Amino acid sequence: MEGKVAITALGSDGEALFSPHFAIASHFLLYDPATGEVTAVEIPPAICVPVAGWQRPIS
Repeated sequence: MEGKVAITALGSDGEALFSPHFAIASHFLLYDPATGEVTAVEIPPAICVPVAGWQRPIS
């Protein structure tokens, strides 16, 4: 398999909780199945839209 898999998450490390909703994710975890490497990319707050009554934590 070539390429990487992007997973929305609520933190920047491999142990971070996955986010089922893109709008509340604070990071993408980029997983490379060829190497097993995980790289975190922060999602700027301006891109994320608050979900009704909930805002993602600011780290």
